[in-house]
Amino acid sequence: MAFELRDFQKEALSVFIEKSALGLPAHVLCTARTGSGKSLIFETLAQVSGAQTLIISPLRALIRQQIRRLEALGITIDRGLKGSALQSSTHPPRAWVCTPEELSSHVRAGFRAS
Repeated sequence: MAFELRDFQKEALSVFIEKSALGLPAHVLCTARTGSGKSLIFETLAQVSGAQTLIISPLRALIRQQIRRLEALGITIDRGLKGSALQSSTHPPRAWVCTPEELSSHVRAGFRAS
């Protein structure tokens, strides 16, 4: 089955590849409507580059689906932003998935701690 990437997918992947090739931090923030193909971007990056990926999704059903897909690709994934998993030295996850509320709570807790 052949398919063509959408322009925003090409742009996100190109930015990551170009920055990585230059040895620069390659952070990509992609916002797009539900069902537009954002998952393809982070699945590709995590699979091909081994990059660590934070996936923020408001839908728990979509989170479960994304976890299954990433695990099927052999990508270690952690649900949420628990400190112990972030600091794991044996097999740190390559991807984290959380809701916007979990991320906001984690960020606020970090600001209170510093």
